[in-house]
Amino acid sequence: MKSKKPALKRKAAKVRVALASPETRTATFTLPEMFETSAASTIHQQLLAARDKALTIDATHVRRVGTLSLQVMLSAARTWSADGVLFKVENASSELLDAIALLGLTAADFHMDGHAQ
Repeated sequence: MKSKKPALKRKAAKVRVALASPETRTATFTLPEMFETSAASTIHQQLLAARDKALTIDATHVRRVGTLSLQVMLSAARTWSADGVLFKVENASSELLDAIALLGLTAADFHMDGHAQ
């Protein structure tokens, strides 16, 4: 006859969450010169990795703009805003601003410095 072993009691795991310092709760990155559809997937992944962090995007070097990449960035701006987390775009190139206007959007939609939100 098999002897019954007492069931092991599992202890509930205690999880400690350390709040990150303000420096680690921010992310910055620079948009590529060719901010086109081919870059949308990469930018999407970078944005996902920065989720829940204050985010500053430098758009100085943007020369070509694709609609899909703008859609990804617009979605991020709205997501960060809904989450109550800082999202801003700095140093927008004239090409980026022109592409935004061409789509009927405004710089404020992307939380760009110097533009009302």
